[in-house]
Amino acid sequence: MVGVIASELASSSGERSNPEVFNFIRNFEIASSCPAINRRGCPRNDTGTVFKRETLKKRGITMAGKNKITVYQKPTCTTCRQVYAALKESGADFEAVDYYLEPIPRAKIKELLMKMGMSAAQLLRKKESVYKELKFDEKKYSENEIIDLMTVYPDLIERPIVEQGDKAILARPAERLKEFLAAIS
Repeated sequence: MVGVIASELASSSGERSNPEVFNFIRNFEIASSCPAINRRGCPRNDTGTVFKRETLKKRGITMAGKNKITVYQKPTCTTCRQVYAALKESGADFEAVDYYLEPIPRAKIKELLMKMGMSAAQLLRKKESVYKELKFDEKKYSENEIIDLMTVYPDLIERPIVEQGDKAILARPAERLKEFLAAIS
């Protein structure tokens, strides 16, 4: 409500022609509608620390809308290409993240595991050479150790992972995407 009043005030006084005032009011509207966002439109954590959008992106956090789908993939993977094509065909609003170029941060991996209801061991790609080199069959790694290894060796992460809001799935086989899209519609 306050943001709307500020907007009306600016338009009635002709301030929209001044970019500084317009940007201040726009940012004020964003901040007033969400207490977790500062006046510049940047989120803050529970201790009040403000994060720039670039920092958030590096941490695997996007400012995308709740309906935006994110696909964590390897573009050369056949199943990933099938999921990408199905999303394009469905007309869904999505973002594809090549997690080999933009590694998934530890916190995001934990979040995805929670959303999928999986353990880190269930998300491992067991046929990869790095899996064998790290001797997963012989050693007993903890959940945290596996997640740490996934951040260093993205080959260990099964793919593709499709996320929207508080839901995520491992879209393997690619047909699982249809169920996911039906559930979120």
